[in-house]
Amino acid sequence: EVLDCLASIWSRLGKDDEVGSTLWRVLDIQEKEFGTESEEVMNTLKKLVFYLGKVGKKDERLPLQQRLMKLRRKYKDLIIPT
Repeated sequence: EVLDCLASIWSRLGKDDEVGSTLWRVLDIQEKEFGTESEEVMNTLKKLVFYLGKVGKKDERLPLQQRLMKLRRKYKDLIIPT
C-alpha cells in the first residue's frame, strides 16, 4: 500500500512529523468518505496507533487504541462461522 511505503520512507529519513500528519489526514478523509466505523478507518487507526506508540505520544494514542479495539470487536462479531 502506498501509505505504508510513504510512512516507511519518511520514518527512515527521520521525518516522523510527516508520517503523523499524513496518517491524520488520511484518517480524516476516510472518515468522511467511508464512515467512522469502516474497515478502511480501522486499518488506518492501526497504523496511527503504531506510529503514536513509536514516537511516544501515549496521551494521543490511548483514545485511538480504545476506538480501534471497539472496531475490531465489531468486525469480529460480523464474521459468521461456517
